[in-house]
Amino acid sequence: MNILDTTKFLMKKYNISASKALGQNFLIDEEVISKTIDNAKIRKRGFGN
Repeated sequence: MNILDTTKFLMKKYNISASKALGQNFLIDEEVISKTIDNAKIRKRGFGN
């Protein structure tokens, strides 16, 4: 199951819906997520370690 399918599954399971009018969006591109984490220097031991 990819991240899009997982997100859809969890939203349906917990009866959650996003509202574009409220600016609610989900980041589902795994490459963008990885680059964001790399650039934030987030590691298992905490921020910047």
